[in-house]
Amino acid sequence: MQRIFRITLIKVCIFLKYGSDGSGRDLALRLRFRILEDHAFINCAYGSNLTQDGVVECEAAYCASQGLLFGAVGAVSHIRNPIIAASLIAKQQEIVDPNGLIPPCVLVSTGAEKWAKNMGVQMCDPEDLISDKAKSVWQKANKFLSAKRELTPSEVSMDTVGAVSVNADGTCFAACSSGGVLMKIPGRLGHSTHVGGAIWAEQREHLSIAVALSGSGEMIARNILAYKIASSLFKRQDFRSPHNPLPLEIVKGVVERDFLDSFWTSKGSHNFVGGLVLFFDRDKHAGELLAFHNTSFLDFACGYSSDSTIRRCRLKSSPHNLILNSTTFHMNSSNDKIDENF
Repeated sequence: MQRIFRITLIKVCIFLKYGSDGSGRDLALRLRFRILEDHAFINCAYGSNLTQDGVVECEAAYCASQGLLFGAVGAVSHIRNPIIAASLIAKQQEIVDPNGLIPPCVLVSTGAEKWAKNMGVQMCDPEDLISDKAKSVWQKANKFLSAKRELTPSEVSMDTVGAVSVNADGTCFAACSSGGVLMKIPGRLGHSTHVGGAIWAEQREHLSIAVALSGSGEMIARNILAYKIASSLFKRQDFRSPHNPLPLEIVKGVVERDFLDSFWTSKGSHNFVGGLVLFFDRDKHAGELLAFHNTSFLDFACGYSSDSTIRRCRLKSSPHNLILNSTTFHMNSSNDKIDENF
C-alpha cells in the first residue's frame, strides 16, 4: 500500500507542474487534487474513514493568497470531490452579490450538498464513497468499541491530504481534504473547516507563505495552527539577517509553543500533527519547503514546473518526537531549481 501511495503522490506532483502562471497552477492544484480524493487507500473522499453510523462524511478546504480567499465544506456525503466544492466557495467570494448578501466561506452537510449540486459539482450516492478497506477497518473498530476496548493512536487514522503551491509572481495556494477521524460522531467537523486551522496561504509584499497541516483536528483547529505558523514567519521577513532565527527554528518553536504545550491542547495521547510549510521570497527568487511531524511517518513529494524530476520523501520518527526537515529552491518565470537537501 505504501508503494501505491507514493506513486499517487508522484502523479499529483507531475500534474501540479503544469501551468507556471497563476491560473494554470491554481487550476492544477484544484483539479489534480482529485487524484488523491479518488484513491481508495487515502483518507479523503472515496476511501474515507467511516463515522460511528458507518457512513462517509468528508471535508475539504481551499485557500489562495490573492484576495485571501478561503472556502470549505464539511460533513458531506454526496459530493464526489469535496475539494472542487471548497474551491468554488472560495472563488465565489470574488463575486459581488447583487442583493448585498455576504458569500459564505464554509458550508456543511445538506446545505453544502445542495449548493454544490446547483453549481454543477459532480454528486454521488454515499455508498459510492465507501471503499472495501474503509468498511473492513470500520467493522474491526466497531468490534473493539463494542467490547469496551480503547482504540490505540495507530488504529485511529487522522490523515488529512494537503498540498501547497507557489507561482513565480508570489501567488500561493493551499488545499486539504479529509475523511476525518475513524469512528467520529456524525456531524463532526475537523480542522479543515476552520479558517487558519488546516491551511493558510498569504502574500505580504515580497514574501509568500502557504501551509497545509494534518493530525488531531480538534487540537489543530483550537490553536489555529496554520495561521500561527504563517504569522510567525511573516514577523521574521529578513531570514538572512544573523539576528533572526532560521525558518525551521521558527516553525519548530510555533509547533512546540502553540500546539504541543498550548493551553488549548489536551494533554492526552492523540496530540499529533504533521504538515508542509512553503515560503517564497519574490525579490530573491528563492524559497524553502519545510516538512515536520510527530507521528510515525510523513509521506510527501514535490515538483517544479521546469524540472522533470519529482522528489519524494518519507520522514520517520517515534510517536511524539517532533521531526523537521527542509529544502531550499530558486525560481523565476523561466527556470526552477531545487536543492538536494531532502
